[in-house]
Amino acid sequence: EHDQDREHREGQYRRADQRDAPVGECRNAGQEHRGDRPAQRDAAATAIVSSAFGFQGQKCSACSRAILVDAVHDAVLERIVARTKALRVGDPADPATQVGPMTGQEQLDKTLAYVEIGRQEGRIVAGGARHGETGWFVEPTVVADVKPGSRLEQEEVFGPVLAVIRARDWRHA
Repeated sequence: EHDQDREHREGQYRRADQRDAPVGECRNAGQEHRGDRPAQRDAAATAIVSSAFGFQGQKCSACSRAILVDAVHDAVLERIVARTKALRVGDPADPATQVGPMTGQEQLDKTLAYVEIGRQEGRIVAGGARHGETGWFVEPTVVADVKPGSRLEQEEVFGPVLAVIRARDWRHA
């Protein structure tokens, strides 16, 4: 039996150049990362932050949850937090701005309500507040220790809020 047929049947879709690579334990941006090398952890964290906070998380493809396996959880979370805290929030007309405003007051209020839910259901490790006193800005927010089945894990925020969920291993994730 051809290896590609077996991979297709087992649901292990990998690019041709990854067929001999081991199946990863942390998926991100359509690629598999074992995360067993610092460069892989860096790449995973960068992709997660980019997907979570690009367009202020106001896109259907935003990464609203990161499920990290025990083997890499702490290292990747640390990198996610550092990258999130380094993001520049501000005027979208300024080329240096990385996170702009919400689409309006209603979305601002909804997003801040989810930040409060995050405080109750997890632990805020980055952001967690409105940014500034004017405009519809929310700090990019990372909520760690989110439990499976919680609101933040189940519902779409459509704003700059990332839920981080710990899993024992790939199968548990």
